[in-house]
Amino acid sequence: MGSWTTYILWHLRQDGPLRFGALRRAIPGISSKILTQRLRMLEEHGIVYRHHVP
Repeated sequence: MGSWTTYILWHLRQDGPLRFGALRRAIPGISSKILTQRLRMLEEHGIVYRHHVP
């Protein structure tokens, strides 16, 4: 999974649904690229889902 995955899931569990930018600000030191990769992986595994609002 990766070292950031648990930390991402912890924040989502504690704070509830977050926008991408808010999640990135909540996790110091994570790059946008890594956050995007981990969120896509979690979405593919059915652990999180994305709700896109245009």
